[in-house]
Amino acid sequence: MENHGDDLYALTDYKAENYRVVRIHIQDASADKWQTVVPEGKDVISEISMVGGKLFVTGLHDVVTQTRVYSLDGKQLGELQYPTLGSASGVYGLDDSENAFYTFESFIIPPAIYHYDVKTGKTEVFAKRKCRSRRSSTRSSRSSTRPRTARACLCLFPRKKE
Repeated sequence: MENHGDDLYALTDYKAENYRVVRIHIQDASADKWQTVVPEGKDVISEISMVGGKLFVTGLHDVVTQTRVYSLDGKQLGELQYPTLGSASGVYGLDDSENAFYTFESFIIPPAIYHYDVKTGKTEVFAKRKCRSRRSSTRSSRSSTRPRTARACLCLFPRKKE
C-alpha cells in the first residue's frame, strides 16, 4: 500500500482474481467508493510502489518480470526495459524523489542493483558484484512445453549463442 496526499493506493484481489490497483480516499474508505487505477489483467499483479509521483506495477508475464509505469490517475506511461529475460524486484524509492532502484538478475547476468531516473526514464547499473560472466557467449530463451496430461508451461533456458 502506498499513500499520496489523502489517498491510499492499494493492491487488492477484491473483485479481481489477478489483483488490481485501487485509490482509496482516507475520508471515505468504504469499498464501494474505491476507484480502480490499474484494472485487473490476464497476468497477476504482484507488487506496487510509488516513486516520484508515479506508480510502478510489477508482475510476471510469460515467466519473466514486467514492470509498467503509470500516472496516479492510471494512464500507462511506459514500461521498464530489462537487459534480457530474467527476474526483477519491485521498484523502490521515495514518493518525492526522482531516484528509483530495483534489482535484476538472469541466467546470464549476475544480480545487480539498478538506478531508474523517474524524470528521464533512463536506467543504469548502480551496484554490481565483480564476477566472471560468459554473457557474450550465452543467451536466455523462452520455450513452451506441453506435456500430454497438463496445460502448456513456459520456461527460461540459458543457451549458447550461435
